[in-house]
Amino acid sequence: MHNRRAALVTRHINEEARDRMNARIEADRSLMRQRRCASEHPFGTIKRMTGGGRFLTRGLDKGKTEAALSVLAYNMIRAAKPRRCPKPHSKARVSKNKEAPENRSL
Repeated sequence: MHNRRAALVTRHINEEARDRMNARIEADRSLMRQRRCASEHPFGTIKRMTGGGRFLTRGLDKGKTEAALSVLAYNMIRAAKPRRCPKPHSKARVSKNKEAPENRSL
């Protein structure tokens, strides 16, 4: 008989969530477009803030530190800016009659 090794199957701890996410994206491709738009903007902004995306330091540890400080600065700037609230959409129809309505209860 041959000496066969048992097959070892490993899965990532979040593999099921990953599979669900991939199935949802395959069903509706516009979700990926939204995700790209949401994730690309911060990287472009950080690149612009740092002068083209080149690190000023040498070495992996120093580069990681510089990147972390850039992300921290971006997050602090974002937190300091007041957020604009979207205007609520009114479902009430505007009357074409320019006269004021009579006995209108609030």
